[in-house]
Amino acid sequence: MRSLAEKLIHSPLKFHLNWCLSVSETWQERLQDPRISFRGNIPRDEFLQLLEKADAIIIPTLLDTGPMLVVEALSTGTIPICNLLKRSAIPDLIENGKNGFLIPDNKIDLYFRVIETLAENKTIAAFGKRCHAYFLNHLEPKKQLEQYAYLFEHKTETPPSRVFSDADVICFHLHNVSGYPRYSRKRIINKLLTIQEKIITYKDYSRFFRFILD
Repeated sequence: MRSLAEKLIHSPLKFHLNWCLSVSETWQERLQDPRISFRGNIPRDEFLQLLEKADAIIIPTLLDTGPMLVVEALSTGTIPICNLLKRSAIPDLIENGKNGFLIPDNKIDLYFRVIETLAENKTIAAFGKRCHAYFLNHLEPKKQLEQYAYLFEHKTETPPSRVFSDADVICFHLHNVSGYPRYSRKRIINKLLTIQEKIITYKDYSRFFRFILD
């Protein structure tokens, strides 16, 4: 984040950065610029007010399995620019370039390129509307309830049970071993034979089985 702030300071871009994280006095002096406001760890209500007014938010998180900050940004039409955490819900929420941006390995140059592109092409307002539309269509509470109801209705049905015929190797195996004692010689030999059941044919299986056990 500090490296990105330095890069922004030395660029011709017009911006204002609200730094809502704690930072040492040394870095505050180093990054002293009227375009940067160091706000530290502010109350949640104050943060949400800033978020609503912002064009974009940089989320360089390294550990975030349930990124509520992304959802909050989308709800206000603020563009989320996030570190790409593959083992998190961030890639599930953000489609890169459509309702936000995913930055692999927190690469500073990629963060800067995204900000530069948004600023130069003057697409921030339109992009923000797409972010808000995504929230309304997918993440708004009523929509989530509809999606849960659909999943319960269509995705929790009991799968049809498998029907075995006499020609099925597994059926043949179960039929023949059902009467054997648990630790009998015949059962053990049959178990060894079933290791090959995926490639052996029913005809060969039955012949070999009866040849050894009869």
